[in-house]
Amino acid sequence: MRTNVLCFVFLAFAGVCAAAQDGGGSLAYPKAKTVEQVDDYHGVKVADPYRWLEDTDSADTHAWVEEENKLTFGYLEQIS
Repeated sequence: MRTNVLCFVFLAFAGVCAAAQDGGGSLAYPKAKTVEQVDDYHGVKVADPYRWLEDTDSADTHAWVEEENKLTFGYLEQIS
Protein backbone atom coordinates (compact mmCIF):
# COMPACT_ATOMS: atom_id res chain seq x y z
CA MET A 1 0.00 0.00 0.00
CA ARG A 2 2.77 2.46 0.92
CA THR A 3 4.53 1.83 -2.39
CA ASN A 4 1.31 2.44 -4.33
CA VAL A 5 0.83 5.76 -2.54
CA LEU A 6 4.44 6.79 -3.17
CA CYS A 7 4.17 5.90 -6.86
CA PHE A 8 0.91 7.83 -7.16
CA VAL A 9 2.39 10.90 -5.45
CA PHE A 10 5.45 10.79 -7.67
CA LEU A 11 3.45 10.34 -10.87
CA ALA A 12 1.16 13.21 -9.85
CA PHE A 13 4.20 15.40 -9.18
CA ALA A 14 5.72 14.41 -12.52
CA GLY A 15 2.47 15.39 -14.24
CA VAL A 16 2.54 18.80 -12.56
CA CYS A 17 6.14 19.30 -13.70
CA ALA A 18 5.22 18.37 -17.25
CA ALA A 19 2.26 20.76 -17.20
CA ALA A 20 4.45 23.54 -15.82
CA GLN A 21 7.06 23.15 -18.51
CA ASP A 22 7.44 26.32 -20.56
CA GLY A 23 7.03 24.78 -24.00
CA GLY A 24 10.74 24.14 -24.54
CA GLY A 25 10.04 20.52 -25.51
CA SER A 26 8.60 17.55 -23.77
CA LEU A 27 10.06 15.50 -20.96
CA ALA A 28 11.16 11.99 -21.95
CA TYR A 29 9.79 9.76 -19.21
CA PRO A 30 11.37 6.34 -18.76
CA LYS A 31 9.16 3.52 -19.98
CA ALA A 32 7.77 1.44 -17.15
CA LYS A 33 7.49 -2.21 -18.07
CA THR A 34 4.20 -3.98 -17.61
CA VAL A 35 3.52 -7.53 -16.50
CA GLU A 36 0.63 -9.91 -16.98
CA GLN A 37 -0.80 -9.77 -13.45
CA VAL A 38 -4.54 -10.21 -12.96
CA ASP A 39 -6.13 -10.73 -9.56
CA ASP A 40 -9.56 -12.21 -9.02
CA TYR A 41 -11.54 -10.50 -6.27
CA HIS A 42 -14.73 -12.47 -5.74
CA GLY A 43 -15.19 -13.02 -9.46
CA VAL A 44 -14.04 -9.57 -10.55
CA LYS A 45 -10.81 -9.65 -12.56
CA VAL A 46 -8.52 -6.69 -11.84
CA ALA A 47 -5.39 -6.11 -13.92
CA ASP A 48 -2.30 -4.91 -12.05
CA PRO A 49 0.38 -4.47 -14.72
CA TYR A 50 2.67 -2.45 -12.46
CA ARG A 51 2.68 -4.92 -9.57
CA TRP A 52 6.44 -5.33 -9.97
CA LEU A 53 6.91 -1.79 -8.57
CA GLU A 54 5.61 -2.98 -5.21
CA ASP A 55 8.85 -4.88 -4.67
CA THR A 56 10.92 -1.92 -3.47
CA ASP A 57 14.04 -4.07 -3.12
CA SER A 58 14.10 -5.41 -6.69
CA ALA A 59 16.77 -4.34 -9.16
CA ASP A 60 14.06 -3.43 -11.70
CA THR A 61 12.31 -1.08 -9.27
CA HIS A 62 15.59 0.54 -8.23
CA ALA A 63 16.55 1.10 -11.88
CA TRP A 64 13.17 2.61 -12.75
CA VAL A 65 13.20 4.93 -9.73
CA GLU A 66 16.74 6.03 -10.56
CA GLU A 67 15.67 6.94 -14.11
CA GLU A 68 12.63 8.83 -12.79
CA ASN A 69 14.86 10.67 -10.30
CA LYS A 70 17.27 11.71 -13.06
CA LEU A 71 14.38 13.22 -14.99
CA THR A 72 12.82 14.90 -11.96
CA PHE A 73 15.98 16.35 -10.46
CA GLY A 74 17.23 17.42 -13.89
CA TYR A 75 14.02 19.37 -14.35
CA LEU A 76 14.06 20.83 -10.83
CA GLU A 77 17.66 22.00 -11.23
CA GLN A 78 16.55 24.21 -14.12
CA ILE A 79 14.10 26.13 -11.93
CA SER A 80 15.52 29.34 -10.51
